[in-house]
Amino acid sequence: MIGEWLYDQNGDARLYLEEDKLISKSGKYLGRIEENIVYSINDEILGSFDKGVIYDNDSRPIVWFERASGYIPTTTDIFGGDPDNSEFIPTDEDLTSAPGDPGTSGVPYKPVSGDWSDMTLEDFFGTDL
Repeated sequence: MIGEWLYDQNGDARLYLEEDKLISKSGKYLGRIEENIVYSINDEILGSFDKGVIYDNDSRPIVWFERASGYIPTTTDIFGGDPDNSEFIPTDEDLTSAPGDPGTSGVPYKPVSGDWSDMTLEDFFGTDL
C-alpha cells in the first residue's frame, strides 16, 4: 500500500493518508476519511474532504494534497516538509487501531472559498501530533 502526504498552508508535510486513515508523521492514528467526511478517532465529524483538500467545519482549508484541485487560498512551489526524510512510514500493523464505521449524525458544509483555517492540526484533531 502506498499513501500520500498532506501539506499545511506553509507547504510542510504534516499528515499521511493510507487508504482512508489519517496518520501523523510520528505514526499516531488521528482519524479517517469516509465518503468525503473527516472523522476523529472518536467518530466525531471534524470537517470535509473535497478534491484533495481537508476543510474544517467552517469550510476553510486546513491541509491539502500536492495535486489537489479543490480550493486553497495560496500554494507554494517549494514544500518545506520532506516526506522522504520522515522517520515514519505506516505499515499494516500501524493501521490496526482504527475504529469501525460510525453512523452519520451530521454532514459539514460543502467547502467554499475563504482564508486558511484558524485551527492548528492539533486543535483540529484534538490531540498532539
